[in-house]
Amino acid sequence: MNHRLLKSQCLLLPHPPSGFSLIFSSTIITINPPTEKIPKEITKSYNMPPTIFTTGPKHLNTALTLCRDYYVATPQISNINTMEYIHTYPPETPIYITKDITAYFLDPPPTGTQQYDLFLETPFLTIMIATRITYTPNPPPVDLILTYEDTLKNAQKITKKTTELPYYLGGDAKLCIVLARNDRQEQQIIYINKKTYLIQRHLTQINIIET
Repeated sequence: MNHRLLKSQCLLLPHPPSGFSLIFSSTIITINPPTEKIPKEITKSYNMPPTIFTTGPKHLNTALTLCRDYYVATPQISNINTMEYIHTYPPETPIYITKDITAYFLDPPPTGTQQYDLFLETPFLTIMIATRITYTPNPPPVDLILTYEDTLKNAQKITKKTTELPYYLGGDAKLCIVLARNDRQEQQIIYINKKTYLIQRHLTQINIIET
């Protein structure tokens, strides 16, 4: 584990085409890893196994492969409740990763898609992982949105005003990081494919720094 990370910092690692890892000072969270190699590489690099979250049926095979060796959390989707080694959670149920980091699966409208968002609450940062478009009249304020290029494009097709994107991504954030086909930045949106970033809070401001 990188002991130089402060409690007000984390590292963001992209795992295209589907995954992210967040490296905190006390734990590691990996979301939708595309292959079983990703958690193994992270464990070797940081000397700590990640807690793995999958958000829908298309990631079920990877979850089944990893669940005997790692803690895998997934929402209650069809045919998964009987899986012995996978931990399933209903929407909005707190998942305590550490004493001060909590996760929640969310099922924003339209409900019933079996594709869930994930909300992370940490001492210095709130993160919404938006996996699909929604419509939320009063999107909750968050520090950061993590999403996918296709999800963002679908939201942009509905509205041409950047200020309206929070309604369709499920959270009102000043910064958005998008897992994409190449690395670039457009105003408040950072597209990532290979680059890693340090995310830190300084007073009321969230800074994102390329490493």
